[in-house]
Amino acid sequence: MTLQEFLKEKGLRPAHVAQKIGVSRQAIEKYGRGHNPFVSTMEKVAAAMTELGVPTKAIDIIRALHPETEETDDENKGESA
Repeated sequence: MTLQEFLKEKGLRPAHVAQKIGVSRQAIEKYGRGHNPFVSTMEKVAAAMTELGVPTKAIDIIRALHPETEETDDENKGESA
């Protein structure tokens, strides 16, 4: 999933989020298609989404863009139990 798809799924226009965080719409389109933004950028995106009425945390976005990370987290939780 790309960030653009994630935003649309949540009912937001990527251009609005891009404007809120001070990047181009094209930058938003690249995130999740081989271009991985810094965590600080994902925090800004989450804050913008929350401001636009869709409460979100950076970790939610990261997990959506990288679902394999969640699987690894789940495996690690099972090992510590």
